[in-house]
Amino acid sequence: NFKRMGSLNTTHDFNSAVVQQPPFVLEKFHTSMIEVTDGYKSHIELNPNIYLIYKGEGYMTPYHSDVHTTPQITLYHQLSGTSIFHFLPLLVGLYVTEIGRSQEGGPQKAKDVLVELDQRAIGTVGVLNAGEVMMIMPYGSHGVFVPCVSSDINSSNNHNNSGATDAKLSTIRAAEFFITPILHKYQNLLSTNTNTDWIDNLMKLPDSDRAHLLTFEQHQLSLMNQLRIDKKEWFFLARRMLQNW
Repeated sequence: NFKRMGSLNTTHDFNSAVVQQPPFVLEKFHTSMIEVTDGYKSHIELNPNIYLIYKGEGYMTPYHSDVHTTPQITLYHQLSGTSIFHFLPLLVGLYVTEIGRSQEGGPQKAKDVLVELDQRAIGTVGVLNAGEVMMIMPYGSHGVFVPCVSSDINSSNNHNNSGATDAKLSTIRAAEFFITPILHKYQNLLSTNTNTDWIDNLMKLPDSDRAHLLTFEQHQLSLMNQLRIDKKEWFFLARRMLQNW
């Protein structure tokens, strides 16, 4: 029984040193994706992790952006059931997720915001049925919904599931493609520096923040000298102070 349940991170690493037979549906899919990238590796590279994503009816993901790896293009192939993708601007989607997780009336607040966004024509919807393919670029955010097709879950919503197939389990296999120049750029940036220079390259501070940071560092060094503590002791005390706050 998978009602409102699912797995978003069932994967098989085809580069793993551990010998393990992959599911047939992923093995065949991986072979096809290799054929897609063959001859184009100077432009795109296939992530060796191939996903098998399954979700029961009534399941929904938070609105999110796929930032678990280097920016990638994701190819979704729907094997069974239906997936409804709702695309929103990045910060808007993350805001919906944040208020939806709040303890007091979160789901209703999220619903109210989504209704208003729909009224303002903000966001787009894509429906993926069995046998269909969708490609998602590394921009914006999206939430994925599995429509309810059983009367014992929510029969009143069945009229809203236009285009949905009558299947209780949504199954997707997915592959991620890295843009080779971007992948190599960040690999070099993060692996060749032994200090924190890469942080400055990724998150440049304005001059005003740099001035505040310098003042903060000077005060902390003065405090360390006054208390006669080293960096580890300072870090320990700082963490305890944050816990007390």
